[in-house]
Amino acid sequence: MNLQADWRPEPNDWLALEAAADRLPLQQSWAYGDAMAAWGACVRRLILRREGESLAFAQIVDRRFFGLARIGGLFRGPVLCGNGIDDVVREAVMAIALTWHRPLKGRFLFAMPELEDTEAAQALMRRLGLRQVVTGYSTIWLDLAPDLATLRSTLAQKWRNALNAAERADIAVTIAGRKPRDYRWLLDREDAQRGQRGYHGLPTDLVPLYAAAVEDRGGRAVVAATASHGEDRLAGALFLIHGSSATYMVGWNGAMGRKLGAHNLALWCGIEALKERGVRWLDLGGVNTAEGAGIARFKLGLGGEVVTLAGTFL
Repeated sequence: MNLQADWRPEPNDWLALEAAADRLPLQQSWAYGDAMAAWGACVRRLILRREGESLAFAQIVDRRFFGLARIGGLFRGPVLCGNGIDDVVREAVMAIALTWHRPLKGRFLFAMPELEDTEAAQALMRRLGLRQVVTGYSTIWLDLAPDLATLRSTLAQKWRNALNAAERADIAVTIAGRKPRDYRWLLDREDAQRGQRGYHGLPTDLVPLYAAAVEDRGGRAVVAATASHGEDRLAGALFLIHGSSATYMVGWNGAMGRKLGAHNLALWCGIEALKERGVRWLDLGGVNTAEGAGIARFKLGLGGEVVTLAGTFL
């Protein structure tokens, strides 16, 4: 194949590919790269083309550690463009991206491709000379294209019952996200529960940076749903929009919220708001049935498609 690797793509070219992508992971969005750059990382972007046609794109984020080695990550990419783009293209774009990996020069690239865990996927990574260092990450993709009545009918019975109960309760849900003050409280609660439960995720400080990067180009980045009773916040859900996809970034539920099903209502109202903004796919985030069974059951109750990726490779 006569392929051209563009390591300095124009923002508008990349954003057009984002808009056309079916399922776009947050980590492969231009705004995510800008947010990471504002956070002190280096960002490298690649578009693979053939005779002017874009075939795939990939974003690498790296940071220097201890003043010596640079550790990079190609996470949830590359993203393939259009129909009929096959694993030959995926292998080609990954091989080009991996040219950044130069251990003798102190550059190490961890790759977690957006590729389901199959023997063919494992074989592809072996052909690239990589070995698995972390087992596959699992997430749930929820298709938001159906109407709300259809989406509601696919909810697990227990999840739908909790939503029905919350709708009958005296709970108000507000949708916001234009200003960091709209959702700062939710990020603070997320930081607190991470400390209490000992789990990790994308740094919450990235959210306002990401929002600023999207809004600099005239877009809307954040949807924050807050469920309240009077002045008391019961639960909240925060989503980040990227292309025609979104990621469920933060969820919080207080003691009274758990009794009233407030988190179910906040998440459902957030989904309604995402649909109104033209979002087609919602990435519900990682599911871990061993260490986070309760959270996994809650997400599974929405009826999306569980996807387990091939893993992280070096």
